[in-house]
Amino acid sequence: MASSDRSPPDETDVLIVCALKDEYDAVVAVNAGLAGKGWDERASVDGWLASFATFHAVSGGAFRVCATFGAQMGREHNQAVASVFANAYRPRLIGMTGICAGRRSKVNLGDVIFAERVWSYDAGKVNVDADGAPHFQGDPIVYSPPDVWVQRLRAYRPASGDWERLRPVLPLEWQEEWVLRALAEGQDPRNDAGFAQWCADWPDVFDRLCRRDYVDPALALTEAGNAFIDELRLRHPTQSPAARGYAVHVAPMATGAAVQEDPEVFDRIAPAMRKVLGLDMEASAIGALARSLAVPFIVVKGVSDCGDPLKDDRYRQFAARASAECFLDFLRRAGDLLPSAAGPAQVAPPRAQAARATVPGELVREFANLYPDRDSARALWERAGGVAYEVENIANPRDMWQRLWLNACRGARVSPAALLDAALEDFPHSEAFQAARASQK
Repeated sequence: MASSDRSPPDETDVLIVCALKDEYDAVVAVNAGLAGKGWDERASVDGWLASFATFHAVSGGAFRVCATFGAQMGREHNQAVASVFANAYRPRLIGMTGICAGRRSKVNLGDVIFAERVWSYDAGKVNVDADGAPHFQGDPIVYSPPDVWVQRLRAYRPASGDWERLRPVLPLEWQEEWVLRALAEGQDPRNDAGFAQWCADWPDVFDRLCRRDYVDPALALTEAGNAFIDELRLRHPTQSPAARGYAVHVAPMATGAAVQEDPEVFDRIAPAMRKVLGLDMEASAIGALARSLAVPFIVVKGVSDCGDPLKDDRYRQFAARASAECFLDFLRRAGDLLPSAAGPAQVAPPRAQAARATVPGELVREFANLYPDRDSARALWERAGGVAYEVENIANPRDMWQRLWLNACRGARVSPAALLDAALEDFPHSEAFQAARASQK
């Protein structure tokens, strides 16, 4: 039951944001390494529901976790939710767990993918040629966890637990293949002695085979079914054993705005990122937010489908739980990478404290009026010592400059003083810039 206590701790070490309620439920079901009384769910910042817990690090000490979830899926909404919590709790790391689509033949259902790169594959420009055909040109910004985190991820081997019993024994596709092989040999699979073991989900399997037009209502192979199984038997004379457990991958994960039911979606994405294994709707937003706040991030998701129309929803619960278990298990082992993993959180540095103050409205208006677009803002930011990708493409110039000023105050490459000095080179008579610069001395 949720507590009525609305007063949160001043800080947390790890913020976990989930896009969906069932993904959040999987996080708060994790109990390995829990300290004290376990998870405490309550209304928190601005009334948003969240759960708080402390976990023991394997090397000693502990780290504090805040987990929450959004009201809906998608990049924009979940980045906004994460930003609310990040500003309130100042996490040392931002994480996201949940489910994703996986690249067929490269991963299995239930596998876990730690994202070592994230980007929005649908960001770019659409041109129309002389014949009126559209052509997409990608222009992604790629976000990655720090190299030391990625190195630790590559060496990670997950701990086992009772929760692994949630994993379905046989994928529907494996059962479909078993049925088709029996039919190709002139046998009725329902009469096989191993039918109950090898095709335990017969109603779903039969329905899917009919929808794929591989069998007719009388369970006879169709022309398409014969073609499919003939090619499959040519390539694989015997059926491969089903995967006995799940695997952990460290690979790129693409983010898009739409739920995909397209068997060719990974074929379109792979030319731009050949090692891509995962596809979701939020990861790049978490990467962008973490970069703007100058904190590391980890996105880890379990494969619940392959991004095509024939989904196997039985893996959804396991995939969400596996991602949550692996995420927290990894953090318990890599606790030394968290600045405060061995004890109470350190006091935030002065610039981080300043970031919690109200952003000067007059100063933001001045920046927005004089540098109203991303190109002019990027030019100023680079002159002040920053890099271009740190200036996000935000349509409203006031929102853009509010974000940039907060980043400067929180410890970005560009300090508030350096940014104001660069601006005063362009507009030496700006009273807003002069007053703000005087306050920095």
